This record gives sequence, structure tokens and C-alpha cells, in this order.
Amino acid sequence: MNSDKLLIPLSELPPGANGRIESILSTQIQRILSELGISSKSEISCLFQAPAKGPKAYQSGEMQFALRYSDSCLILIERIS
Repeated sequence: MNSDKLLIPLSELPPGANGRIESILSTQIQRILSELGISSKSEISCLFQAPAKGPKAYQSGEMQFALRYSDSCLILIERIS
């Protein structure tokens, strides 16, 4: 494992940017994402964000979904280009 990775919460990924999930800190969110076919090492992109720290829409593979701000704070990603 590369210890030089800069991990940020998914909540900080701006619309139009991409990342790779490195860690999911909530077993409940991990279970829900797993049911959608999304797990650690999945690539994810932010599609758009509702105002005032509202939900953000994401895409991973063919799956599009929304997460509340508080839930997206519990997913750590590495930003990729």
C-alpha cells in the first residue's frame, strides 16, 4: 500500500471530479454501496451537488446514486484525474 496517498472525504470531491474509494468508515454505508456493486477501489465521479451541503449525485460504473453530506463524509477517496 502506498502511504503517500492523500485521502479526502468523498464529500470534498467537487462536481466533475473523479476519485477512487479507499475506505468506507461505516458498515451500514459499506453494505448499502455493496448492494449497488460499489466497494473499495471502485472509481467514482461527482455529477452535481444540491445547495447548502445538500446531497451530491455520484456515478460509479453504470450506477448513479445520491448520498447525504453526512454519509459522504464517511467515505475516504483518493482523487484521480
